Amino acid sequence: MQINDVMDKYRSSGTLILIPKIEDYIKYTFQILIKIPRIEKFNIGSEIKTSTLKMLEYAHLINKDRKDAYTYLNKIDALISYNRSMLRILDEEKSISHKNFTTCITKLAELGRIIGGLIKANKP
Repeated sequence: MQINDVMDKYRSSGTLILIPKIEDYIKYTFQILIKIPRIEKFNIGSEIKTSTLKMLEYAHLINKDRKDAYTYLNKIDALISYNRSMLRILDEEKSISHKNFTTCITKLAELGRIIGGLIKANKP
């Protein structure tokens, strides 16, 4: 199933568009983390996994409970920044290829733009 088909499915279901974007980022990142050196895999790799899954959890909470959306959006925004820092470390240590780093950062930037728009729309 192509990403556009997934997006259309989410648009028509009333589900927050952020969810499939985070899922796409998770799938891509997890494939990269499989290949990193063992020592980073159990340190930074597990941190990246945990934080990306937290992002997805918060996105689902926003989808169900819109009154606390602003709080969860800020938490996701902080996790995006955290992921960006950890990926930068992996890139500087040459634990991931620069191409993979660039793709991850691009996906995070897209998530950041979506989150920024949602934060502006949900300001208390």
